[in-house]
Amino acid sequence: MNGLSDTLDRFSRFLRESTGKSLTHAGGVWRYRVAGHGRRGLLLLPGAVGGGEAFFRLAPLLDPTHRLVAITYPSVDRLDPLLDGLVAILDREALASTDVVGGSFGGLVAQALLAREPSRVRRLVLSATGPADRSRADAQVRWHRRMRRVPIGVTRGLLRLIVRAALRRAEDRPFWRDFYRRAIAETSVDDVAARYGVSADIDREGPPPAAVLSRWNGRLLIVEGERDRIASRRAREALKAIYPAARLCTIAGAGHAASTERPREWASAIAAFLTED
Repeated sequence: MNGLSDTLDRFSRFLRESTGKSLTHAGGVWRYRVAGHGRRGLLLLPGAVGGGEAFFRLAPLLDPTHRLVAITYPSVDRLDPLLDGLVAILDREALASTDVVGGSFGGLVAQALLAREPSRVRRLVLSATGPADRSRADAQVRWHRRMRRVPIGVTRGLLRLIVRAALRRAEDRPFWRDFYRRAIAETSVDDVAARYGVSADIDREGPPPAAVLSRWNGRLLIVEGERDRIASRRAREALKAIYPAARLCTIAGAGHAASTERPREWASAIAAFLTED
């Protein structure tokens, strides 16, 4: 089986063996998939486009130890109801404490969840992301307002260009190009505006307070692409400064989409971290 066929098979198997669910909470309709047979929870928080099924490569490595909950964000444009929805899903799935993987925008959401609900987070993986930045909040607010006035065709075109550049070195580019083409086609004006609204709230609140982190008993892994231009070197260094005790995995030569450029290395590093005693 060649690489592309193997990727298609793994993705199809994840969809086939997982259960799609939905939850209406605080005015938003949450869609998510649950897979795995383990006792530990694993909340999968994707980037701004696409759902948590983008992390399907983790499933065969973590199925025995974890129950994976792969999130698709609703069109909720404030941080508090977004976090309320995540907690409601964890409660529904009877996960008092869970491991969390957050990629890109999902990494910002994961840090906000840690700041508000540290007892709910057991181990945390931050992939291709940076920290909240208060100096960026006003710009996020302006984009939140503007995006509702931009024709969706223009927005989708810009998203396709950004994704195409990010996937330039993806291992199975045809698969990922099709994956994000479908995700972008389903993205609405409200979805895009909501991401900016949530990002504005996250930046306004800033990183998790030191007092919260000092009381948190969990462990953290930072996974970064050496050549990531979206999560800039400055942002990644700021992230490491906030979490000095974090374990670091730098994937040589990889960019923002390290999970697609070096999928086996990326998935193996995360699985090893989440399953070690």
